[in-house]
Amino acid sequence: MRRLALIGLVILLSACAEVSTRNTQLDLTLIQYEKALRWSGIEQMNQFRKEPINFTPQQLAKFKKIKVTGYDILQTSYRDDKLKQLQVIQLVQIRYVNEDTQIERKFNEQQIWEWDSDADRWWLVSPFPKIPLR
Repeated sequence: MRRLALIGLVILLSACAEVSTRNTQLDLTLIQYEKALRWSGIEQMNQFRKEPINFTPQQLAKFKKIKVTGYDILQTSYRDDKLKQLQVIQLVQIRYVNEDTQIERKFNEQQIWEWDSDADRWWLVSPFPKIPLR
């Protein structure tokens, strides 16, 4: 009986450690993504995507004129579908200034982050947002 209780405790502790590691990894990923968004540019942001986007030179030129001035997490929810990967859905508000107009604008983006247990990391799987570049 003791052996069974000990095995159960080991399984429970290892599951807690896995969740803790996954949550820590999520926090680090989200912080790194925000830094990439604010300071590094579109190429760096693309490294967080499960399927990187091939931007045209024209798109890259437009994005280089944008400076992100704010990144606020409005809402976070979790989805743990046993048939799919664990997902975190975030609603964020992004504020930015276009160099040409010097007007601050903002938009909301729904980000879907998916845990990849094989790669032991989080990937951004949501579509690239439609950024109003007036």
